[in-house]
Amino acid sequence: MRILYVEDNLLNLCLVERIARLGQHEVINYSYAEMALRNFDRDRPDLVLVDLRLEGNMTGIDLIGQLRATHHTQPVVVITAAADDDIRKECFDAGCDEYFIKPLPVRELVRILQRYVDELSPTARRLATQEMAPIAFSPQEPPSAKL
Repeated sequence: MRILYVEDNLLNLCLVERIARLGQHEVINYSYAEMALRNFDRDRPDLVLVDLRLEGNMTGIDLIGQLRATHHTQPVVVITAAADDDIRKECFDAGCDEYFIKPLPVRELVRILQRYVDELSPTARRLATQEMAPIAFSPQEPPSAKL
């Protein structure tokens, strides 16, 4: 599965990339929503993960609104430190599918990725999971690690 992760925090990016690689998913990252939007059709992600506070002039909410305004239907999952009900509502109004507050437990991230793999079309799912290794945690990566 191709995952577009719009995030400007390197630690969060590294964790998501590491977990995604365990499932043999590809992660495309931009720290600017403008770049993510500009390259969206070229990148063709199956899933979009987005933070709200980003570098540049656009927020994650702006990005979601622009994607929906241009008829992109890929699932959009917000992963943010913003634990505010008004912001959450704004995200859903813009068109996000799910909203999670950081720190996000690793097991929850794994569950999110697996659910969206399961929702892909049979052909896309087969391509996304070819030779997919089972996800396991090594002793150096405790399941309680947070985003």
